[in-house]
Amino acid sequence: MLSAEIPFDTFRAIWNEIFFLTDKNRQVYALAKKLQPRYRVALLSNINILHFEYIKQQFPVFDAFDDVLTSFELDLSSLTRASMRKLWRSWVFRRRKSFILMTARN
Repeated sequence: MLSAEIPFDTFRAIWNEIFFLTDKNRQVYALAKKLQPRYRVALLSNINILHFEYIKQQFPVFDAFDDVLTSFELDLSSLTRASMRKLWRSWVFRRRKSFILMTARN
């Protein structure tokens, strides 16, 4: 196992440098903005608080979503497809005419 002692600010900078805007990111943002006048648009994401705060500061994209649901805010260590479906169903039934963008790898 590797071991290193680095200041937290250094760690945070390294940890967050994985994010950048791509054409695909811009397309998803444009789609969400296009849907927003007609639908409530939500983003359900498996993300940690450090990444979330970094993205909020660096990329003005969350205005495209009426709701942003994150695994850390929902106190879930991971969003599985099953847990995402369950959250999606409860969210949709409370809000008609909904569109949700979900991110998942599993």
